[in-house]
Amino acid sequence: MSYVEKMKKLYHRENIFKIAVPILTVFLILLSMEFFAWAHTELFSISTNAFAFRIKQPAPYKNAEYFSKEFVMEAFYQPATWKNSGTYRIPGDFKGRFFNTSGGLRATSFQPVKFKHTVHVFGGSTIYSAEVPDEHTIASYIQSYFNERYPQKYIVKNYGLPTISIQQQLQRLKTVNVKKNDIVIFYDGVNEINLNIFYANPDSSLVRITNKNMNAMSWIQTILFHLSYSSYFVRLFMSPINYAVPEHLNDKQFIDKMVEKTTLQFKKNIKDAYRYSTERNAVFFHFLQPHLFADDKLTEYEKKLCRNKYLIPLGFDKSFKTGYPELQKAAEQLPEKYNNFDITHILDKRPAKEEFFLDHMHVNHLGNKKIAKKIFDTVSKVKKQPDRTQQLHLSLQFRNFQQEH
Repeated sequence: MSYVEKMKKLYHRENIFKIAVPILTVFLILLSMEFFAWAHTELFSISTNAFAFRIKQPAPYKNAEYFSKEFVMEAFYQPATWKNSGTYRIPGDFKGRFFNTSGGLRATSFQPVKFKHTVHVFGGSTIYSAEVPDEHTIASYIQSYFNERYPQKYIVKNYGLPTISIQQQLQRLKTVNVKKNDIVIFYDGVNEINLNIFYANPDSSLVRITNKNMNAMSWIQTILFHLSYSSYFVRLFMSPINYAVPEHLNDKQFIDKMVEKTTLQFKKNIKDAYRYSTERNAVFFHFLQPHLFADDKLTEYEKKLCRNKYLIPLGFDKSFKTGYPELQKAAEQLPEKYNNFDITHILDKRPAKEEFFLDHMHVNHLGNKKIAKKIFDTVSKVKKQPDRTQQLHLSLQFRNFQQEH
C-alpha cells in the first residue's frame, strides 16, 4: 500500500471517529437519562400510566386467579379496532383468551341458549369492564344471578362503551330493538362529572375532547406525546400533557352553572330513557354508580392512588365532591316510577385489606360482583311496570268511573 493510500485510509478513519464519538456520546447520555428515569419511576416513584401500574399486580388484583402479564397485555390491546358511531365508538370484533367482542358488544359469559327476554345493560367503561376478563364483568355477574333465579328466562347484553355519558347511552339505546318485558338498565354518573365538570364540556364527548386536544398539538408535541408511551424520560420531563388542576375548577360561579346544566340534562336523559323503554313495554332501571371519592375514609392504598396524578388527574376529587352530590339530589327528585336507585356508597365498606379501585372509578372483579348483586336484587324485587296499553286502559276506566259518579 502506498503512502498516499495509507494517509487516505487514516484520514477516513479520523473522520469516522469524529462523527462516531459525538453520536455515541449523545446515545450514551440519552441511555443514561432513560435508565435513571426508569429507576426513579419503577424503583422509587409512582407508576406513570395505567399499564405500568397494573402490570405490577396492585392490591385489587392481589388474589385474582386470572391475573398474569398476558392478561394485562391483552387488556390494553383489545379490541384492537374501534368504529366511530356518531359521538361514541364501538369495539370491532375481537377474540382473545380474556376479552371478546362481537357485533359492537363486550362478551357476556354464562348466556343461556334458550331465553324469553333480554336485559340490556348500558353504561360507560365501568360496564365495558376492561379491567377484568369476560366472566367478571358486571353484566356477566348479572347473567349468572338471573340464571340461578330465573333459568332460561333472560339473556344479558353488555352495551357498555368507554368514555360515554348518559346522553350517549340514550343515543345507543335508541338503536336497540327493545321488546315487551325486556329490562333496560342504565348505570352511570361518573362520566357526567368527568366530562361536564372536570373537562367543562357537557355538549361534547371524551372522544371529541381527546381528538381536539391532539389536533391542537404542534408536530413536536405530537412526537413527544407518542414517545411518552415508550420513554420514561419523556413521560416524566417532556410530556406535552398538562397535569395541573384545570383553572375553571377555581371559578365557583362557572362551576355552579356547569353543575346546574349537568343535573338538568341528567334528569332529562333518565326521563327520555324511561319513556323510550316503557313505550316498548320494557321495564327501565337507573343506577347511580359508586366512585372512589364517595367515601371520606380512604385506605392507605387509596390515599396513595389519589396522589398519583398519572392515574387520577389533579382536580378529579374536587370535581366529584362538587358535582356528584347534586347528581344524587337530582336523581332522588325523580318520581318512583323511574326506578332510580343510588348505589354510590355500595363499595364504601369492605373486609380488611381488600381493595376494589384501580383508579377513581374502575374496580376489580370483587367490586363488579358486589355491584351486580345489588343491581340484580333491586331489579328482581321491583314489580313489573304495567305496559303502556294497560296504563291507557286503566286511565280510561278511571275517567269513566269519574263521569258516572
